[in-house]
Formats: sequence, structure tokens, C-alpha cells
Amino acid sequence: MTGRKYTKKEIIKILHQSAKKYQENLLNKKIIFIYKNKDNLDFIEALFKDSNFMHLTGIKYKKGANQFFIDCIQSKINSNDIEIKNKIFTSLKLQILENAMSINKSAKRIGIYNDGKTNIKIEKVIGNTHYCLGFSNLNNKGKEIKYYYPKTLFQDDLKKNVLEEYRIIAILLKNKNDKLYNEITYLSRNTTLQQLQDKKILQKLAYKNLKS
Repeated sequence: MTGRKYTKKEIIKILHQSAKKYQENLLNKKIIFIYKNKDNLDFIEALFKDSNFMHLTGIKYKKGANQFFIDCIQSKINSNDIEIKNKIFTSLKLQILENAMSINKSAKRIGIYNDGKTNIKIEKVIGNTHYCLGFSNLNNKGKEIKYYYPKTLFQDDLKKNVLEEYRIIAILLKNKNDKLYNEITYLSRNTTLQQLQDKKILQKLAYKNLKS
């Protein structure tokens, strides 16, 4: 894979568009990815904050991650304030960034990261044949936290980056302060709501009030 060359103007346009999609689909949402692990259902839960967005772009911003997201949303990014970490890797990220901001609808597979790429510290990978969103549930001190968070993005087929891939059968979301998941954003073909009636999953869903 090779990255195409972007002008600063093109980069900023992609950042603005992708941030708005992140805001629309993911910002301050908790998302549960339910997948089939052999004959059993399993899941992970992820929380998407404004500060996570910058780490998916391959861009370093002089004003910090939180202000980066705000300035992207408000179309106030100044080209003098951005630094491209690695021209090739950033270019590859930019090619898939906007599409990945719909992970709540477009993710098809999940797996445990196989440590195949240098300097990427993540535990889980979610995506499809075009992109991989890397997630961690470890804080800065290496301790586990309740929810996974998006930590990196790279352009690749998911199956090349996991020890074993599992098929995602359903994705649901809720606002971060809601108790139960109440919106279905993805249901795989031939999967019905009845198939989600697993005890450990049911207790997390507003099953009778689900909307799509």
C-alpha cells in the first residue's frame, strides 16, 4: 500500500469532514460490539471521547487533542498548527478516516491484536477488509479500565492483524450516561433480535425498547 500525496488544504478538509462524522456517529457514545465466538456470543464495550479523535488521524496538534477536535468541528484548523507524524502512514490513515468514523455501521469483524505492527500498543482490532480500528482497555499506568477506547487507525485487512477473527453480528449504542443500549446500528444478515437473548448480553440491552 502506498499513500497518496495530500496538500495541507486537502488534509484539513478531510479532518473537518471526518470530525463531523465522528460527532454524528460516535462522540460521547458507548458502543457494544457483539460477536460470535464459536457457538457462543461475546462482546466488548467501547467509549468514544472527543480526545480520541486526534489519535486516529496521524496528526499532532500544537493545541492538544481536545482543542483539535473542537477546531475540526468548527472548521478552524490552521495548517501552521498541525504536524504530520509520518507522511506515508498519515496519508494511508486519511484515505480511510472518514469511512472508519462509521464503525458503528461498517465494522464486520473483531479479533485480538497479533502485535504485527511496530509501536502499536492495543488489545483488540475492529474493522473490515479495508480498515482496522485499534482499541485498548488499559490506562496510562497499564491498568484495565471498564471500557475500551479507540487508540489508532490503520489501513489494512483485519484478518492480517488478529490472532483469530470473529464475525460481528450486532452493534448497538447508547449515550454515555444511559444505563442500557437502546439503538441498533448494525445487525448482520440472518441475525435476529431473538439470537441476542444471551443472559450476559440481555442485561445490557433495553430489549423491549430497541430502535434502529
